[in-house]
Amino acid sequence: MFILNLVEHSTMCYPLSMQQRELLVDLSVLYRCAQNHFEQVLKSYDFNFTNFLLLTQIYENEGMTMIELARKAAYDKSTVTKSVAWLEDNGYITLETNLQDRRSKSLKTTEKCRKIISDLFHDKRDWMDYIIQDLDEYDKEVFFRMIAKMVERSRELEQRDVSEEVQPLKFYDIEKFNLSRYPGHTCCVLYLGGNNLRPVYADKKYLYIKEDALTISEAEVLNYLSQRKEMLEAICLTGGEPLIQGAALNNFMEKVKEMGYLIKIDTNGYENNHLKALLKEGLVDYVSMALMANEKEYEHISGSNKLNFGAIRKSINYLLDCDIEYDFSTTLIKEYHDASSFKEMVKLIKGAHSYRLYNYHSDEKMLNENLHGFEKEELKQFLDLARNYVNDVELIEEV
Repeated sequence: MFILNLVEHSTMCYPLSMQQRELLVDLSVLYRCAQNHFEQVLKSYDFNFTNFLLLTQIYENEGMTMIELARKAAYDKSTVTKSVAWLEDNGYITLETNLQDRRSKSLKTTEKCRKIISDLFHDKRDWMDYIIQDLDEYDKEVFFRMIAKMVERSRELEQRDVSEEVQPLKFYDIEKFNLSRYPGHTCCVLYLGGNNLRPVYADKKYLYIKEDALTISEAEVLNYLSQRKEMLEAICLTGGEPLIQGAALNNFMEKVKEMGYLIKIDTNGYENNHLKALLKEGLVDYVSMALMANEKEYEHISGSNKLNFGAIRKSINYLLDCDIEYDFSTTLIKEYHDASSFKEMVKLIKGAHSYRLYNYHSDEKMLNENLHGFEKEELKQFLDLARNYVNDVELIEEV
């Protein structure tokens, strides 16, 4: 038998370490040759190799989510997000609400895809038939079984490496049951620490993290959530600024999603790329974005001397264009807001679904204790101005 004889011969002639080195080279050559071949084949479709591989996976697993696609194809989420966006923009797939789980998006192929898919699979089959033509049926069976086992082990090792590389989240407080933070749902509020901005009204507890601060581990939070599925429907991630947590945040959200929970994030919108990725990957169901001031005053109130307002504007536009639940919120502070500046600010979110206004109340926990909110009769002007641009405007008296 070709495969068995080859393995036996290689074992006798070469040390195992050399075998392993040759295997890595052979796999690399096989991948590069396949990539080069299909890049030529796909020129007429304006595809690249990655788009081809992911589209065939979507076709064979109609209705899968982006998270499932990333896992099955073993691509990083950023690559999958970009490729899915290209396939959608070029009319090969659509993103539809998952009927079994409305919190995620299903990937569906279009008629345009189905018109070319048979040709793509024909090219794929011809390539495979050519490279295995020297194997008899038994060798093919053994070969594919061996490859499947190697892939399984590779996935296990990759998952272990990722788990070791990304440290789990630490939480600095938890509100185990809340009826207001996620509209229409019971939720658990989780507080993360640290911030990429220094808003004048920020809570110092979550802005500056002390090394000896008491924390709640990710494992403890997941254990709690696993035991409260009948009571809770959602979680709210707040802070601090959740989006500065990077890959650790995504990993945690995936675990929470697998339990069936809805996820809301409170954010200042400055990490616009991370926010966009979460929206594309279907990991977030509700976003509440703080809108602090108009463009001219943003640096002052946000405490950032070199603020890139373009990042804020991009996050605003992502939310205005997305089809998930969201709201914008502003904490009204007498020292920073007046009718003129407020009008310029609310124009930024014209047409938004919902806007929440909070009247600031000074507290020793806040970064600046010498600020003031407005009297009740003064707040009406902000409500009236906001309703010229947003239909659903709500005033909440206390922060």
